Amino acid sequence: MFSSAEGTPLRRNFYRRHYKPAVKRAGLPDTLRFHDLRHTCAALLIAQGAHPKEIQERLGHSTIQLTFDCYGHLLPSLDERLRDGLDTTWRTVEDAQAQSGQLVELRR
Repeated sequence: MFSSAEGTPLRRNFYRRHYKPAVKRAGLPDTLRFHDLRHTCAALLIAQGAHPKEIQERLGHSTIQLTFDCYGHLLPSLDERLRDGLDTTWRTVEDAQAQSGQLVELRR
């Protein structure tokens, strides 16, 4: 929720008097909605690597599922992360085997 400088709720004229002129001064499309700022916030948090639960709480979503439904398409590919992790593990084992000349066993 945004408030005025006095701490009161924004009035209807905020959009016309303040928001639209600020959008124009910034050189942004005049079709940019105030609600688009919320989506931009979520996208920036995702790009910074914020945990989805943090994003849920920041945006005030009632469930993590709602956050994933709205912004899941912006999250990095989980498959890519999993694949990279498996590749790293495999290379580590191969390197250890090459150095020791013995079969290396993975343990938890």
